Amino acid sequence: MDIKHAWEIFLNFLKSICDNWFVIVFFLGITVLLAGHLLPNFSFKAESLLLGNVIVFSSVFASFTRWISVRGIVKKTLSEILSSKEFLSKDKNFDSVWNNLVEVSIEKHNPSLKGILENSSVRKYIPQEGELFYSAYSQHMDASWADEDKRLVKIIETTKITVTTKDRSLNRMPYVFNAGMPIGAGWKYQINSLKVGTTCCMDKITGADIETDELAKEDKLNIKYKLDLEGNTQYQIHRVMLREICLDYEPYIILVSGKHTLKPEISFSSNGTGIKAAFNSTGTLEEFDTIDGRNNSSEFTERHPGLMLKGQGFIICLSK
Repeated sequence: MDIKHAWEIFLNFLKSICDNWFVIVFFLGITVLLAGHLLPNFSFKAESLLLGNVIVFSSVFASFTRWISVRGIVKKTLSEILSSKEFLSKDKNFDSVWNNLVEVSIEKHNPSLKGILENSSVRKYIPQEGELFYSAYSQHMDASWADEDKRLVKIIETTKITVTTKDRSLNRMPYVFNAGMPIGAGWKYQINSLKVGTTCCMDKITGADIETDELAKEDKLNIKYKLDLEGNTQYQIHRVMLREICLDYEPYIILVSGKHTLKPEISFSSNGTGIKAAFNSTGTLEEFDTIDGRNNSSEFTERHPGLMLKGQGFIICLSK
């Protein structure tokens, strides 16, 4: 403890005395002591000296105790404990502090949201146990005509992801792709390449079987895989996927990320075929920046300026 800190504590102590009723009792004790010392003929001199000492000591001790518990060491220690990483690392403690934080924020800044904005709605944006982080993400879409007369576009989608994990233990990275098309359309959706580093993982892919939904009057398929990531804290994922999109059916590509993703970069090129695409972010707090080409054209590159949170993403609408 340096001199400056000691002086600050002393000033706080004096302020604590002056801010409370203890000061009144303190001066009352001083008055009784002075009466015992300055009045020689005072009949209760011995008693006044004893009483004065008791009052002064008690008021100073009470003031000091209150300062310790409210303003001083105890308060500081409790504050440090309640805000410490060790305390917050326990789920029960974290949830309690988090709930109070959200409730205070609502009451202070927008009380009309009380009872509407739930803690869980905000909590999902904070990393949970076992979650992966995309520390790098790029996706290039190469468009050409599969059948120009039928306005059917072929997209070769090349995705490169750097996955960062908490530690070297086993982490699972699931992926699910769903698609719908008119019954009997037979449009192609398939993964042509899937690697973790240099290791081929095509054997991990399941699905891609078309099922007819008579109620919805469409064919549906889903492609799934689950990659086991273990032994490192960073993994390079490389995926190449073919998809066919009809401009007269659902001419768009939507991505909603389930991971925190740092500065994702999306590029599109139609190789002079006349196919155009318009890019829009969905749910992001910051818009993507066009860093190359021109949005709503045949060629562009878009990049998010910061961290894209879970539940945020983008949509690309195709046209001719």
